[in-house]
Amino acid sequence: MEVMLRFVLPSDAAFVQEYAGNPLISETSNVPYPYPDGAGESWAKMVIGRREQGISYVFSILVDDRFAGVMSLNAVDLE
Repeated sequence: MEVMLRFVLPSDAAFVQEYAGNPLISETSNVPYPYPDGAGESWAKMVIGRREQGISYVFSILVDDRFAGVMSLNAVDLE
């Protein structure tokens, strides 16, 4: 098994939409249920924008080249 991290890409939005739509996710996170249509795309744009600003870094977790989840570093202070 190979695990890899990479920055979130716009193409990850569909996977985020699918996984975040699972009601079990909302039980252990701040993700709303039901997850609104189009929210995965909005989320991906937001985290990419924050990365470009240098304030947070969100990574896609890939297992054997398949999307498996996300992790983030928030409130980054480069000073």
